[in-house]
Amino acid sequence: MYKTYMYNSARIPALMNYEAAKQHYESIVPIRGRYPEVRPLGKKRRYSDMQMVEKVIALKSEHPLGEFAKSYAARLYNTDCVEFYPDGTLAIRVNNWRGPTTMGFLTHTLVNFGDIGSASGKWYFTNKGGESFVMPTDEQTELVITFVDGHGYRPIHIKPEYKYKARRKVLNAYRRQYSEFIEYARTMLAIDKKVALAKEIQESLGIGNNLHGRWDYGGEPTSKENRSKVFWLLDRALADKDLDMTFKLAQHLAQRFGYYSYSTRHGECLPNTFVTSFNELLKYQFADEVFEPVEQEIGFAFFDRNAKYIENK
Repeated sequence: MYKTYMYNSARIPALMNYEAAKQHYESIVPIRGRYPEVRPLGKKRRYSDMQMVEKVIALKSEHPLGEFAKSYAARLYNTDCVEFYPDGTLAIRVNNWRGPTTMGFLTHTLVNFGDIGSASGKWYFTNKGGESFVMPTDEQTELVITFVDGHGYRPIHIKPEYKYKARRKVLNAYRRQYSEFIEYARTMLAIDKKVALAKEIQESLGIGNNLHGRWDYGGEPTSKENRSKVFWLLDRALADKDLDMTFKLAQHLAQRFGYYSYSTRHGECLPNTFVTSFNELLKYQFADEVFEPVEQEIGFAFFDRNAKYIENK
């Protein structure tokens, strides 16, 4: 698991607990002339995008007027990445951009509690006992940790993680179902790997470019809608022995799976590339049937390469 070794350029202090966070906040002289008030978190005050802030929070209370207290947060840009509460708990948050600056900021701020690491882009908080807990992916959520005897700091609410395992028999059944089309396209490209880039084919099919991504192609239909249209047309073409539709679908998919050659000024797609890419498309389209979730042991970091098929199905 990757962990940052970024130097603590801002000289961020290692805060121990709520009392230490409060004392540090009160000891910082605000930058003169700034409004709203800015109190740099580190000793090097020019890093003013890293701040220490005081917040008023509401406590759970039966009192009709409610009860309030103060919390202290280490803020990076506009996100309170680490917030200390009076009851001894901490909230860890990640801002929108999960980059090296954010990881370095969290690592130096949480040095007394654990550290932050990345398993192929999946961020974890690892406590002093070596247990790893996944960070929420939504910037609006948080990981609230507290001290547990014999473990160190752990989340208050521990949710099990799942890893998706492929059902090979189910996937192979779908490959056999579309083997006629796969072999047709493979043979077509083996004869000539050039692919027509004609817009007429795409427009006649009514299928967009986005087949298995979560990116927006200028307001086009989503990848799920496009895939559904592809397989609906493909099922009809195979059932009706419609060679014209089969050719158009093979050309369109080869265009999406292949590349543009500047030397020949044509789109090209190798036969093996088409077969591999179509198998990927099957995984996205039939993800609910092909993959089964397997619960993982608590406290261990992992990266699931099959999760993308479920997230973008």
